[in-house]
Amino acid sequence: MTMKSNHIFGMVLVLMLAFSFVTGCNKDDQEKTSAAPRSIVISSGEWQGADIAQTNQSFATQYLIADSLLNYETDGSLTSNIAKSYNVSPDGLTVTIEMPDDLRFHDGTSVTPNDVKFSIEHVLKVSPYASDIAAVKSVEVSGNNVIVSLSTPSTTFLFNLGSNLVPILKAAESNNKTKEQLLWGATVYGAYYVDEYVAGDHVTLKKNPYYKTYNQHVINKGAMNVETVTVRFIKDTFANVQGLLSGEIAHVEGLSADVKTQLADNADIVTEWESQPNVARFEMNNDFELFKDPDIRLAMMLLIDREKTKAYSNGNYEPVFAYSVAGMSDYSSSAEEYFKAKYVNDAKRGLQILSDKGWKDSDGDGFLDRNGKKFEFTLSFNSDALKNLAECLQIQFKEQGIKMNINYIDFGSFKNLYKSDKHEATISVFSWGDTAGTLPYIVKDQNIFDFNAYEKILQEAINTVDKEKRIAGYTKAQEMLMDSRCNLPLVRVNSLLVYNKKLLPNFRVLNNIPYFNDVQ
Repeated sequence: MTMKSNHIFGMVLVLMLAFSFVTGCNKDDQEKTSAAPRSIVISSGEWQGADIAQTNQSFATQYLIADSLLNYETDGSLTSNIAKSYNVSPDGLTVTIEMPDDLRFHDGTSVTPNDVKFSIEHVLKVSPYASDIAAVKSVEVSGNNVIVSLSTPSTTFLFNLGSNLVPILKAAESNNKTKEQLLWGATVYGAYYVDEYVAGDHVTLKKNPYYKTYNQHVINKGAMNVETVTVRFIKDTFANVQGLLSGEIAHVEGLSADVKTQLADNADIVTEWESQPNVARFEMNNDFELFKDPDIRLAMMLLIDREKTKAYSNGNYEPVFAYSVAGMSDYSSSAEEYFKAKYVNDAKRGLQILSDKGWKDSDGDGFLDRNGKKFEFTLSFNSDALKNLAECLQIQFKEQGIKMNINYIDFGSFKNLYKSDKHEATISVFSWGDTAGTLPYIVKDQNIFDFNAYEKILQEAINTVDKEKRIAGYTKAQEMLMDSRCNLPLVRVNSLLVYNKKLLPNFRVLNNIPYFNDVQ
């Protein structure tokens, strides 16, 4: 399972970790699980609310309070989580979700199919990403079943059921609250609930004593062992590292690769690479004078050596060659093969193109120039996760005689840079496991090609029941984006999973989802 951050302007790296923190233990492991502490502190980016449906940015730790209806597996399939089962009609227009009758919110009241109906309709009303489930025509309840009628087939709707972007709210209570009151006051089904929120500092979570899951990977499907979780909103890397080293913090989301060596000597701290479907992209503004010529942009594409980027980053990055990658729904290698055939690194050809365009090192300073002007541009980005990638690209381009400046800015400034069309080049990462929910949102600059034609191809693919035809449409759209020579796939960003094994003795990871206790 993954979580969307702002669709248009990139993803926060911590979301790529996709933690759902569900429980599992058996009688054979009682001695092992008894070592789990009654309370722990973990570190995360700051939450925007308990009602995740309203937020435009969420963090992996929020799976602690909001379980998904279904569980998204690494092979792209959906399995039971809090829903017992689901079924899609042959025409793709009816989705039936079977709910169990033994789930309860933390206040002891039952989770009912009506709560699911309300929650889906709530997402349609308040979510910044309501368009992802816009195919929903109606939601009805029949016994334990929630029956969703769609106007068109929608793999995106199904995928969202495997994320907590459709949190299950208590309908009876929510109907009497305003949208603003629900933001932090909603009763949501999950392993924990928000007991206290201090803006800018932390949330305190208490376990739901009635919690139950139908996740196939969990042995004991009941409540958590850890009673209280304090999620602190610590931005400073140094403070997070010191908290881990002192034993104050049990787990940190989203630490950058460079802390791995700082933690290496502490035997209690585990640092592991985790990989989720995501693509970091290099984008050139075709309105910027240097990149107006598509041949220059082609040369830039050819000069990038993804294997060198991997080596420079010590495993932080893995080369990718398309926008839909292995592990995503409706993935096919066709787009990757197309990109490799046309745009994969060929430094000799790239430099020849630049030379033919008049770019040569005429003054011997190591940088290409033309008419007295250096080949120089500024690369902007807004995430710690991309800092090493920016440095890797800077080194590579310098080796080829290109001067690339680095501009690390905050989210708002990054957004405004695009809005004003003042960006020269950027890198950003988008993490989401659904091809249909990715391709519409990775084009931030719509002036680079015929965006309307691109959208039309995507919409036709999204509305197609036939999987082969759907994948063919997604491949065609990706090839179109590649041929703009402005937006190119670079790498998959691996996430650093960091936890203290003394404080979390049974912490496990399965299918990229960490669990507090043992799993099958």
